[in-house]
Amino acid sequence: MAQATKQETPEKDPEQLALFDWGGPNMAKLRIAADALTTASRSPNTLKAYEDDWRNFRDWCQSASRSALPAKPDTVRLYVAWVLSDHKVNTANRRIAAIRHMHRLNRETMPDLSEARDLLRGARRDARHKPTEKKAMTIELLRRIVDALPDSRIGLRDRAVLLIGFASGMRRSEIVQLNIEDLAMHAKGVAATIRRSKTDQQNVGRIVGIFAGKRASTCPVRALEKWLKTLDRTTGPLFVGCRTGQKKEVRLGSLTIGELVKKGVQSVGLDPTEYAGHSLRAGHVTAAVEAGTPELLIMQGTGHKSVAMLQRYVRPASIWARNPLARAL
Repeated sequence: MAQATKQETPEKDPEQLALFDWGGPNMAKLRIAADALTTASRSPNTLKAYEDDWRNFRDWCQSASRSALPAKPDTVRLYVAWVLSDHKVNTANRRIAAIRHMHRLNRETMPDLSEARDLLRGARRDARHKPTEKKAMTIELLRRIVDALPDSRIGLRDRAVLLIGFASGMRRSEIVQLNIEDLAMHAKGVAATIRRSKTDQQNVGRIVGIFAGKRASTCPVRALEKWLKTLDRTTGPLFVGCRTGQKKEVRLGSLTIGELVKKGVQSVGLDPTEYAGHSLRAGHVTAAVEAGTPELLIMQGTGHKSVAMLQRYVRPASIWARNPLARAL
């Protein structure tokens, strides 16, 4: 009888039994908590990018009469081929990450991405998909740009943005995230607290020292002080828009940094397509290497996690910075 009873009684899922057991863990709440922590592990910018990329994939699937969730391996493979026809490898790689993220978030079976990744490897070998490297900002070029800026409110802001960006080596996202209360004035310059960055998802933060310059026109500290005087407050976003008639101050976006660089380059008669917002950070690293600054000290300021990544920011001019035979010959 005991054996028959055991066979007739269906085995129940422990998670289902826990729903009726007041002493067991609440699996539904645990799932909600786990999903919340998974979301918190990614930066807001990453999640926003995932949303945009997923929307692009979903719309493509709809036009191709294919399922986006769950997606088949061949669907992802053909979509990646379509993306690579008009975009760089980094864009395609990010969209694959968004597809993985949405499948995981919705607890759908993850499609096999091996064929899609084969396409990425092939694209990296294709000259058409080689990243176009922008030029690094130089001190001489930066001086010409800031000297050409007017002493208007927008000119004071742009001068402070460009000089702080070059002197600190911050990422564009870090520059625009600065608040006034993140700055501390010291005898040698300004200490800026970066509370969160691309490589610091745990919000450990770092402090960047911005030294005062010798020339008044290119001193980042003086430029910052002049800009601060135009702000009628002591807290909140540091760099904001200056549109005429704008009632509410709006924090600048990271893309604005690139626009300011291009506008400045064009104002002195150079090709703006050869420069980008990234030119400020690349210029900082290149100038520091040429000056003989130890790589570890540069990395402490820029937030790079490896020497290999730091070297990617060094532009070709720095090959002349450490030639051991220069004096010997």
